[in-house]
Amino acid sequence: MAGILATFEERQYSVENNRGFLAFVLTSLAEDALALGDPAAALFRARQVVELVPADDLAAKVYAEAALQLGRPQEVLDMQERRRRTSSATPTFRSDEARAAVGSFEAAALARLGRLDDAVAAAVAALSLSPRGFDAWPDMVDAAATLPPEAGERMLLNLALRDPTGEFFPSVLGKLAPAATARFCLAYCTGGGEHPEGVRVGLVAALLSGQPGVFRDLVAYAGRLDGEILGRIAERAQARGHPELAELLLVSIVPA
Repeated sequence: MAGILATFEERQYSVENNRGFLAFVLTSLAEDALALGDPAAALFRARQVVELVPADDLAAKVYAEAALQLGRPQEVLDMQERRRRTSSATPTFRSDEARAAVGSFEAAALARLGRLDDAVAAAVAALSLSPRGFDAWPDMVDAAATLPPEAGERMLLNLALRDPTGEFFPSVLGKLAPAATARFCLAYCTGGGEHPEGVRVGLVAALLSGQPGVFRDLVAYAGRLDGEILGRIAERAQARGHPELAELLLVSIVPA
């Protein structure tokens, strides 16, 4: 791609007539630079594409990710503002996941700058577009940690219920104490969250934090887990001196 770009520049081909091709080459170089650990080079190339085709979400994704890696969250917001007010040629490639990733990086930038309400709004919009493109969970968790515990948990739950992929579990639950994790998982399940990790993690956390009531409430969702997993959790309950909780799980196992 670098050789193609050099030839393009040496022969002075028309940028206007080759806008899509040039955007593809520059975006490829930006993605490669980011993958190779050079966010400064990635930002430089991605900025060229965004200036050329503002609506290009693939380039904007690299731009935002590189800017955040470099500790420049305001640049992400400035880029998004320019993209919203600037007319653009139609990008060669369109991707809902890339567009959602751009929105998630905007949410991350807002969170890092302390604009939590705006960050949550941007995160909701990105998750609504494509949960698989959402990459801002660590930043949203860090932002929630600045709030009172209950408010932070409500904020994260509001977002988690919009993510059927379950990608939030490592970031969100890794920051919560076992007691808070158990409560979060129960609220997730009762709020309509369907990912089985909510049940597995919640049951184990309830055991670790000594919350048999939460454990019993989560048993209602045990059917989302297979018998082997339920058997292992029942063994842990038995080992911790809760045979009655183990029995609750074992009777919920449906024979194959």
